Amino acid sequence: MDSFAEFRKLLQGIDMYYEGFEHGVISYIKMPGNEYKQKMIEDYIIGHPDADVNDVTSYMMEETGFWEIYADYLPSGRPDILAAK
Repeated sequence: MDSFAEFRKLLQGIDMYYEGFEHGVISYIKMPGNEYKQKMIEDYIIGHPDADVNDVTSYMMEETGFWEIYADYLPSGRPDILAAK
C-alpha cells in the first residue's frame, strides 16, 4: 500500500467490518516496533479476499507476534482460552 489511508480503506472493506476492529488494528501497528506488521496484515488481507474481521484478527494474534507484547505479564505468554483443547 502506498499510503496509510489506503490501508484504512482496505480494513474498512473487510466483511463484518466495525469501527472497533479498525481502531484495534491501527493501534497495534502504531505501537513502537510494530510498523512493519502493517505489511504483514496487508499481505494477509490481499491474499485472503474472503477473510472477515475474525479471520484477520486471528491472523494478527497468531502470526504477527501479538502475544509477545504481553509475554511479561502472562505466565504462558498467551491466554489459556486460545490454547488447543
